[in-house]
Amino acid sequence: CVCKRPAPGSPRVAEDTRTLEPRRARYPIASTYPMKKDAQPSRTNTRLINDAECSNTSTPILLALGILSIPHKGATRAYIRDSMTAANPPGEERVVHRFVIAGQGADFLGLNREGKAHGDLLVLDKMSEGSESLSEKSLRWFMYAARSIPCARYVAKADPDTYIVWPKMRMQLGRMTSGHLSPRLYFGVHCDWTWMLPQVPQACGCCGFTVSHAWQLRTRKNAAWGSCDFANRSNAEHPKWSQQHGSPIDGPFPYAAGLFYGVSAPVVKWLATSPFFANALRSLRRSVWSARMRYTEELVFGWVMRQVPELTTVVLGQGDGDAFDNFDAAGGVQRAFRQASECYLRYGLTASNFTTGSFSKWGACCPEWLTPRQVLTHHVLDKAQWQRASAMAKRW
Repeated sequence: CVCKRPAPGSPRVAEDTRTLEPRRARYPIASTYPMKKDAQPSRTNTRLINDAECSNTSTPILLALGILSIPHKGATRAYIRDSMTAANPPGEERVVHRFVIAGQGADFLGLNREGKAHGDLLVLDKMSEGSESLSEKSLRWFMYAARSIPCARYVAKADPDTYIVWPKMRMQLGRMTSGHLSPRLYFGVHCDWTWMLPQVPQACGCCGFTVSHAWQLRTRKNAAWGSCDFANRSNAEHPKWSQQHGSPIDGPFPYAAGLFYGVSAPVVKWLATSPFFANALRSLRRSVWSARMRYTEELVFGWVMRQVPELTTVVLGQGDGDAFDNFDAAGGVQRAFRQASECYLRYGLTASNFTTGSFSKWGACCPEWLTPRQVLTHHVLDKAQWQRASAMAKRW
């Protein structure tokens, strides 16, 4: 990995290059409402499904955003949906969104009514909700976008409690578009580094803040997911661990934090034809991978990105961790102020200006806050918090 220092105000860039010859892959994707019995294509159908969004050629799509949701959270979808108008200023490239929901066992009548009214639900066939489905859910959104919204310049995934400051996000995406970067981009607001044991498959030696830190964690027993050194692991951790001696270790590679990450159109095109990606989806659907891997969707997606040739990984923001934090992070206000105190003082701002005036559910330790430098914030849990985050974003 080669890290490049960007110009002031530009996203941070780290290059991670691999070679893999893509071939055409086949995998069933999803259904959009109104629901049809034959909405899911067959496994042998590789035709791209035309989405109505791409028929509007007068206003191109800047970003297709998949927001993970669950069937009974209609109220959450309502206030997120209302806030999406801020994502689309007049005369600019569009941001389109889909709420991604697992369809098995869902209230189809209720979802069908909501889908007909708003046209923004994507219900994944033959899939149940649950933490062990998150990796599959995320990958299937990107596969859907690859086949159904191929005209989008970027495709991204977000959590439902991630509030995006759209003027800042659009600025960051615009800088990537106009910058001298590889056309194959993988981006997020924070990246860690990890290793993978492909034959298990399972992560190990996680999670390094830098490449050198990842190398230090590779053989540490106290690393997240355990050491990558098989001699220091027991069969209690994996039934066939003793058989893994001498098997390959892949890494270290970066993965973007799960609250928000995305890719450029050339990567989306690669995903649509990648045998590795199709096999990962099949394995997740058949529960071949461990429950922990099926839950840790950002790490699984990062491993898929590891296979993309000539990929550039981009960290949004100024490069000092300022692009995001939790809305309720303890001590976050003071930490954010220290990161750019000279800038803030120049405009007469102190740490107290960053708070909404309300405390989070954790009490007096953790006020809600949002700074002028944040691209997004996490843990915005209800409508009232969403409205306060929006008010702060408008202030800046």
